[in-house]
Amino acid sequence: MTDQVTVDTQNQDQNVTDSQSLGWRAALPAEFKEHEYVKTFTKPGDFVKSALEIKTEHDALKTKLGSAIFKPGENATPEEKAAYQKALGVPEKSTDYEFPKGEGIEHDEKFTLWAKDLFHKADISKDAAAVLSQGWDSYMKEFVAAQQKVEDDAIKEVETKLKTEWKAEYDKNFELSKRAFNKFSGADLSEFKAHPTLIKAFFEVGKAMGEDTSPPGKHDGSGPPTVGMKYNMPTFGG
Repeated sequence: MTDQVTVDTQNQDQNVTDSQSLGWRAALPAEFKEHEYVKTFTKPGDFVKSALEIKTEHDALKTKLGSAIFKPGENATPEEKAAYQKALGVPEKSTDYEFPKGEGIEHDEKFTLWAKDLFHKADISKDAAAVLSQGWDSYMKEFVAAQQKVEDDAIKEVETKLKTEWKAEYDKNFELSKRAFNKFSGADLSEFKAHPTLIKAFFEVGKAMGEDTSPPGKHDGSGPPTVGMKYNMPTFGG
């Protein structure tokens, strides 16, 4: 009897010791008492606080996932792919894209069709395609304006160089160059970013072909003089 009491007392002492070492975890089911995550908390309040924070993050993530659009895998069915495109806002057909044109903008038909096909293959939404189109139009408008300025500046630079060299003879000499250039090309030399050497070359061609370089006028003296026209010789086209 004494031995039995001693054993029971030892068991009780051991239980008390175990309970003290476990602390608040002693009241938990056995499967949770020694869980590594649970053991990081010394107070039940800290554990509950952490659990509530996890639940809040879980609920927020669940809400985000509820509205998320998942890209179909390689083995996705046509129906799954179509549902994905619809969720993104991709039109059913490439021709359903709309590219609004800004003021002074004209769209090349072939380029537009190419862009629509490309956008559809890339799963671009209808709204995004419109934004890209407007952005492209704006860029091209600025690009063309910048290029035109470069060409205009280049022509002005040529004009300035020739005026410095030809001085008062500039109008007469340039008109002769234009006539010779038009004779062989059918185009207006004024519209080209021509090098001064080229312009002077056509000036020499014009002289060689019989054009007069002196300021002439009509025989009767009426009307303003016509630069580069000889009194008694036909023009190039005459």
